[in-house]
Amino acid sequence: MVSDDRNPASVLLDDTGQLGFEAIRARFERGEGQVHRSERTLPIGGVKTAWFRIQLQPAERDLAQVIAVPHPGMDRVNLYHPDDAGGWIAQQSGDLLPVAQWPMRYLYPALAFTQVPGAPPVLYLEVRHSHPIGVRWSIAPRPAFDESSKLWHLILGSYSGFIALVLVLSVYNGFSWRDPLHFVYAGHVLVLALTQMALTGLGGEYLWPGSVWWNNQASVVVPVASGVTTSAFLFVLMRDHRNPFWPCVWLLLVGLACGLIALGYLFIGRNPFFLINNLVYPIAFVVDLAVLVWYARRQPSVGIWLLAGFVCLIAGACFGVLRNFGLMPINVFTQYGVQIGSTLEIPLLLIGLYARSRERRDNQMRLSSMTRVDPLTGVSSQRVLMERLEVLVVRQRRNAGRGAVMRVRVCNLAEIREQHGLEAAQSALVHAAACMTQSVAEGDGVGRHSDGDFVVLLEGRASHPHTLACARRLIDMGQAPTRLLPAGVVLNLHVVAALAPLPERNALALLARMDATLDEMALRPDCVLRFLEDEPMSDLALV
Repeated sequence: MVSDDRNPASVLLDDTGQLGFEAIRARFERGEGQVHRSERTLPIGGVKTAWFRIQLQPAERDLAQVIAVPHPGMDRVNLYHPDDAGGWIAQQSGDLLPVAQWPMRYLYPALAFTQVPGAPPVLYLEVRHSHPIGVRWSIAPRPAFDESSKLWHLILGSYSGFIALVLVLSVYNGFSWRDPLHFVYAGHVLVLALTQMALTGLGGEYLWPGSVWWNNQASVVVPVASGVTTSAFLFVLMRDHRNPFWPCVWLLLVGLACGLIALGYLFIGRNPFFLINNLVYPIAFVVDLAVLVWYARRQPSVGIWLLAGFVCLIAGACFGVLRNFGLMPINVFTQYGVQIGSTLEIPLLLIGLYARSRERRDNQMRLSSMTRVDPLTGVSSQRVLMERLEVLVVRQRRNAGRGAVMRVRVCNLAEIREQHGLEAAQSALVHAAACMTQSVAEGDGVGRHSDGDFVVLLEGRASHPHTLACARRLIDMGQAPTRLLPAGVVLNLHVVAALAPLPERNALALLARMDATLDEMALRPDCVLRFLEDEPMSDLALV
């Protein structure tokens, strides 16, 4: 679409910004212009204005064309082209006018003209910007420009839809995972989306077409505001008592600097904050990368994704900074580097956040299960056991025929530990728990008391014969040899059972009475099973 070879141009600089079109044209006619090269950074800014004389190819018929300056944020882009009456037609565009008043409402200054046969095949372009910049343009037939415009709007519209989906997903994840970092990430993505809209011109075309002030400020304020949201995102990520203090301090300082620059743009103007901004950006990049590298080394499953995402964003932003310092010519990377980088960053960060939230959920589930399940045996913990036992005690008061409780003790546990070691004793407890869970019906409960005993809760209608059969089955399973224990070692289980109506009115009293009964049974090796209601006639409980 653009070619300096097909449309060679010369450039003149007006340091005062006061010269009119006729004075500039006369200077060009005298040969004062210099050959223009798009990669050259022009020393414009403030009132300084650049004028270009563009040579067109002769036209044999009326030819509708469009000249576009693909740089949103340009302050002034005025076009002068000849008409068929020997005069000149002027068109005005740029951020000093509302986008709604541009001759063509588009992403960036684009001006349509008709090249008439016989008229001078030349255009004059006036460009003013707030700081030095390389200037390039494209000239294309109107149909080709319209097709290109449709494609760009399709791409940018798809990007906007993608951003909307990410925002909804992030807010949903914030509520479902109960993780505030997702909400901060949603704000970061929203600011990045506004940055893209400001830098591509989509915001000026559709969101704020009538605002001259904001259209001029958005291209510098919103990008630097993304530095604030980036620091906030990393600060919340690092806000952990296990992490050192220094990353949070540096992130706060960077976020504060970006926030002050954004306020300076809004209330004072671009000078001198544009230069300060370009100096702060590299510092912010280094701090963000240092924090992320440190985090990735500690949490690689999450940090690698976050680091990759920010590397993409920072790499894209570096091209723009280098262009602003005049170290790189204007090209596709300096023009769209931030857009490309942020497009790659968003899904990478989303994956990293998902991995982080999944790890947090798994850790919370493990912690929760540790409070509900005995970590060694896998049966219910003391807390869950007491809750279920209290419910059973209360329920049997209303229905005396439902429920029974057994307290089980591994009587030879100390002997196993002394003769075969701690590991064998732990295996004995695991085997005892397995015997109990296999001997009860579905819906019944098995828990481990804090003193090491096991408690079995029979929830249904538990008659004396049924409870007796269950207890005998449990004792027999303990006496059966198993590969979990050393050769020749079996479990000697003592069982105390209580049928509804339970003899005590609360769980603690019931367990204490059962514990005392087991202590008495330890004095009689031949007594392995007793029902509380049989006391003191303990001979009836002998097996």
